[in-house]
Amino acid sequence: MQIASSEQLKKRFLYYWSKLYTDNLNQGNEYEKLQKVIQVVILKENLIKETKKYHTKYKIKEVEEGFEYIEDLEIHIIELEKLLGVEENIEELSKLEMWLTFVRDAGDEKKERIIKKIIEREETIRMAYETLEKISEDEKERDKYLRREMWLHDEAMWKGERRRLEERAREEGIKEGIKEGIEKGIEKGIEGVVINMINSNMDQDTISKITKVSKEKIEVIMEQEKSKRQ
Repeated sequence: MQIASSEQLKKRFLYYWSKLYTDNLNQGNEYEKLQKVIQVVILKENLIKETKKYHTKYKIKEVEEGFEYIEDLEIHIIELEKLLGVEENIEELSKLEMWLTFVRDAGDEKKERIIKKIIEREETIRMAYETLEKISEDEKERDKYLRREMWLHDEAMWKGERRRLEERAREEGIKEGIKEGIEKGIEKGIEGVVINMINSNMDQDTISKITKVSKEKIEVIMEQEKSKRQ
């Protein structure tokens, strides 16, 4: 969301254009080395109040006769908010309108039907959509892998902790009551790991395999967690 005023934004875009234009010229080069710069600005909200057109184009022109001073400056401003409603007539959309609608609505579940129609009509947009889907799936798989790695480390940690406590109990000849307390502490710790796994939406088979806790016990823990949330 832009918080600057309209005039500030207009000056900012012109400044960006000027930087791109002048950066083309190295020290000592002739001005003819300067290359034309076309700047395209896509805005979520409206900036140009003088028109309802979503796409406006700007150049340097003579005021009275309108002829162009030089073709090197070209700024395009596209306002997505002014596109509202165009998707109602999918069949009449231009290629630019289809792309802009896709950019604006690709992540909106309510617009899924519209996006589906657009990708059916335009091959390049379909390719972009499939790329986004693949990136999304890769992120989900990577997250799943990382969570499993964490739980495997937790499993190793709890096994080691249990072994150390048992050895200490044997070596020091701790009374049965204290030993029972250690067992309860270990059980409580493992229960905490189970709760974390449940909250991470891991299935019962995986939780049972990692923690060695029975499925029946896991179901009891799940019910207890549900009761706490209510």
